[in-house]
Amino acid sequence: MATTASERHPFLRQPARVALIDVRPPLDTNTLLNVHDALCHVVSLAHSVVGPSRLPLFSVIVLGNYPECILPLQPVSGNLARILHALSELKALAKPAFGLSHSNSSKGCLLEGLHEAMAQFKCAKTQGPKQVPSPSPLPNQVEVTLITGQSPGLVKEHLEKMVDQVQLEHLKKISVVCVSDPERMVVMAEPGEEGGSQSLPLTETSPSELGLSVMDVVTVDNDVINLEALFKGWLQDCSTDVEHLHILLPSPMEGGEGEEVVIKCDLHERVLSPSSMTLDHFTLQVATPTPLGREKSGAASSPSPPTLPVYRLRGVGLVSSEGVCESVLFGLPLVARPTACWKLDWEDLVANQQHYTTLTKLLREKGQVLLARYEPSQPSSAPQISSPQPHFILLPSPSHTLLIKSVVVSELLLPVEVSSPVDMPSDEVFETMRGSLSRLEYHETYNPLLVHSRLYDSLCTLPAKKNPLFKQGGGPKKKPLQNDSSSYPSSLTGQAGTVRSLGLKRSLGGESAQFPWQL
Repeated sequence: MATTASERHPFLRQPARVALIDVRPPLDTNTLLNVHDALCHVVSLAHSVVGPSRLPLFSVIVLGNYPECILPLQPVSGNLARILHALSELKALAKPAFGLSHSNSSKGCLLEGLHEAMAQFKCAKTQGPKQVPSPSPLPNQVEVTLITGQSPGLVKEHLEKMVDQVQLEHLKKISVVCVSDPERMVVMAEPGEEGGSQSLPLTETSPSELGLSVMDVVTVDNDVINLEALFKGWLQDCSTDVEHLHILLPSPMEGGEGEEVVIKCDLHERVLSPSSMTLDHFTLQVATPTPLGREKSGAASSPSPPTLPVYRLRGVGLVSSEGVCESVLFGLPLVARPTACWKLDWEDLVANQQHYTTLTKLLREKGQVLLARYEPSQPSSAPQISSPQPHFILLPSPSHTLLIKSVVVSELLLPVEVSSPVDMPSDEVFETMRGSLSRLEYHETYNPLLVHSRLYDSLCTLPAKKNPLFKQGGGPKKKPLQNDSSSYPSSLTGQAGTVRSLGLKRSLGGESAQFPWQL
């Protein structure tokens, strides 16, 4: 029986990515611009996410009359400006004056592009770990993505014949992305026919099983949203060395005998966390905790009190409360109530209370929630830098309050593959699962007051690791009181040098409370 691992290394198996962009007809100007925008968006996301690189190495090769590498294989981290500049060359190729055709000079362009991609990865492997900044490991495989406007069937047929001529040692997969445009989709004439393009001589043997296993053909609509969703799949964790999650269920046998049911899963992100990109205001804050190790010390420097902006949320739309999926909400919920700021006039407070109550009542009556957009209270000090605009959902409650939660925007949304089971489970598996679930306690509603996480126990044991005054079991060590008052500050001593009483009283007895740390 295999040993179950207790930890894993995320993003350890991310492959290098090479984009082969077939700019020959029928790929038109609009499609090429959409590909440019989608690649720029995804690369900027990959560059901004902290931690191990999700896109360690990236390259772009254009397939025109001949293969042209506009971006050699290089790390994404630290090279965003260079990558965006290289991708801007796609705009030049999208100009109508840039003519491309299926001429004899373009024969074998796809095969040459595949050879170039594998040669670049082999060179990167030779140069070693210096290619990828720490803590990202050097990729062991490369995945080639072919973006074309050709017919999916024809491209697949050509690749099946070419795959035997490509070194497959480090190739993970060839993903063929056929951008669908029914009005412009044409089928190239077969080699040898009049008007058709001539290809390099291809192996006549049937494609091997290995060749079929490294190919994946998908069809994508010709717009930025669908292309971007496809490329965002590069940001998902590709590691399959260790399962990510174990769901433990009771044993289905009577008396709890036998082994418990363990369901092993892999976790896939639905949303890129804004905290992983150090983005401000994607979640509202009511406190500014000071990171550990950054506390200011010394009597000379008195730290200034923390500040938070006065948030401004502008309503931009109404959404049915049943039309908001829980998967698009994230962050800690906050409750918004009418302000009690004492600096406002009484008339303003009353009017504000009435507007608030009316808003919550109308939203509940209509079964709607308010979609709001964050607006900065002050203009940015750097106008050339574009600030993001997070969005929020304001949900009315029966207690006439508003619950505020952050809502996902398109830039943060990641694709998730929804797969249906191939075979229905057997009756034996159904009985096992029914028996396991029947042993769990059923609750009509979830009451958080009845669910405890042992948080208090954990917090009370934290000082034992940092403060020597605390014992292992939690709580301070008792120290004998000293009679020498010279060690106390003068503000706590009287004229005779004795310690003044702090006046601490017990809540019931009334006598002075005695604590080991009392001054």
